[in-house]
Amino acid sequence: VETEKGKMTVMLSDGTGSGEIAGRDSGRVLDLMEKMLEAGYDTDAAINMVNSALFALGEDKNHPTLDICEIDLYQGSCALRKVGGAVTFLKRGLEVEQLTTSSLPLGIFQQVEVQPICRQLRDGDYLIMVSDGVIDAFGEDNYEVSMVNAIAAIQDRNPGEMAERLLRIALRAGGGRIRDDMTIGVIGIWEA
Repeated sequence: VETEKGKMTVMLSDGTGSGEIAGRDSGRVLDLMEKMLEAGYDTDAAINMVNSALFALGEDKNHPTLDICEIDLYQGSCALRKVGGAVTFLKRGLEVEQLTTSSLPLGIFQQVEVQPICRQLRDGDYLIMVSDGVIDAFGEDNYEVSMVNAIAAIQDRNPGEMAERLLRIALRAGGGRIRDDMTIGVIGIWEA
């Protein structure tokens, strides 16, 4: 979503469970967020409106996650907001930083307070957003180390190829079994 000139917003939502219902739930969240941002609502207000709508549905409904990465294309900075989402990775050459917060998914509490994780981006950086199905494929123990090592070793420069390679690595790590939906979004940063 391009919310204003020189700013880009990338979103990832993951529904509870897997399959069609989870996909539909996360799709609704993304549609609502996109409409609110395009209408001019500020990100935090839009998050709280979507959260309130899901909270009103009750506890027995699904609680999707939401990751929003706002990138200022002129300043080269980003603000990442995570509402229950899996870890996001910032790859800078062979270094990989994990960007995470401890927050619950949408609709659990009436209000959410989300503190953005802000970073200054550099030419050649990659932001890698994943759903928890990708994390789960690496297993319970030391998944963070395994994922960081896998991401650091990827030499592809094309974001799409990087996402495909990481998906293949995750599938191998999970023994070819897919236990949960797997989504990977890679954003490449290049100076113009």
